[in-house]
Amino acid sequence: MVPFDQSDDWTAFNDNVLKYTCYETNCGPSNSSDTVFGHLNGPGSSPCTTTVTIPENIPDNTAVTLQWIWYGGGIYYGQVDTSFGEYYGCSDMIVTGGPSSSDKPAPVFTGGDITYPNSDVCKYWGSNKVGDCNFGDRKPSPVDGDLLSQSLEPCIRGPELKGKPYGMDSSSGSSGASSAAPASDSAAPASDSVAPASSAAESSNAPASPEAPATPESTDYAVVPEQSEVQSVADSAAAPQEPVAPANPDYAVNSEKCIPLPA
Repeated sequence: MVPFDQSDDWTAFNDNVLKYTCYETNCGPSNSSDTVFGHLNGPGSSPCTTTVTIPENIPDNTAVTLQWIWYGGGIYYGQVDTSFGEYYGCSDMIVTGGPSSSDKPAPVFTGGDITYPNSDVCKYWGSNKVGDCNFGDRKPSPVDGDLLSQSLEPCIRGPELKGKPYGMDSSSGSSGASSAAPASDSAAPASDSVAPASSAAESSNAPASPEAPATPESTDYAVVPEQSEVQSVADSAAAPQEPVAPANPDYAVNSEKCIPLPA
């Protein structure tokens, strides 16, 4: 979350991340037995949501922009070893009321998703670092008769991963991401780190090279949607859904200032 007059500044958002969370923290596939795209990677219709706390260091009556980023999503057009590019959403609002403080809050990470519940990791594809799958000003080169040539997707090809968002693993200074594709429906996911699916303003840096696939044990990880419901980055696959702005007279929503600028 940044002051409105900084809402076109990529660095400002990266320096003011509030929260990282896995994509499918409270949602998942409609049919958990569907393994066509992998363990718990089937399509679903339930909304994936999270909450964020307005930082106390923002003065009353300040116009701000809250940016949401979905990254680390995967399974593009049914291709299980592919990741999506990043998706962005912005809401402009005015902050009023509440306690005040001069302290800037540190970003927090909440792990755990449909594949790795009750853990401190997420499921994701491609990269757990914001900016790695930002297409910037690149444009596709459409070919007649080739529908997929009309997009720059997929961003990265590689196996499903698990880990924490880049920079959130204090012990290593990076993500500690590892390859981990569950073997079957009944397989118990392994615990690890993860690249979150959604976040409100984010951070950056390149993820470590994935390790050889391992059968998941515990469960936590940023999930990337597949082709059926593309929202966090894991299980369902269609286009990501943005967080719904709270019904509050002081919350003026405006989607004009959203910046998918190159890192």
